[in-house]
Amino acid sequence: MCCGTLLFLTTCAGGSGGGDTSPMTTTTSPAPVTAAHAIGWTTRTLIGSPGSPGPLPVQIYYPADRAGMNALAASGRFPLIVFAHGYQQSYQNYAYVWEDVVPAGYVVALPIV
Repeated sequence: MCCGTLLFLTTCAGGSGGGDTSPMTTTTSPAPVTAAHAIGWTTRTLIGSPGSPGPLPVQIYYPADRAGMNALAASGRFPLIVFAHGYQQSYQNYAYVWEDVVPAGYVVALPIV
């Protein structure tokens, strides 16, 4: 079971009204990645989270100056993606998620349960 969802938007306009039956379609592509970052990672434990039965270990992947565990984070501000993986799945089964988005400048946090 996968809980992640990707959303693609396509704008469609109808015909001109003068017998033109072919739709006009415009697709917006994502902005190109201008700088690829190395992937750093660390493990943290969240304690005292409301509704949590106890400590929650979280694996965090982030843009870094060099790849590796506890590597120095790249300078700048990066959006956070919190990814809750599928039931009875390991966070490691979703490596393709952080391997794609962290180099583009996102931080990804996944529970290790």
